[in-house]
Amino acid sequence: MQKLDWLKLIEIKELRNELHTNSFRNIDLELAKKQMASFGTKWHYGYDSLYFIF
Repeated sequence: MQKLDWLKLIEIKELRNELHTNSFRNIDLELAKKQMASFGTKWHYGYDSLYFIF
């Protein structure tokens, strides 16, 4: 994702870093570790996440 983000609009956080995940609200961590997760007004996972990013 970072290579495709020419405008630096995507903020990437590590899901296995507890400093980051403690600040996330309403995230399904198990699903997010298996599939990519993104946040708009709510959490999106997998292909839905890619759709909302692009």
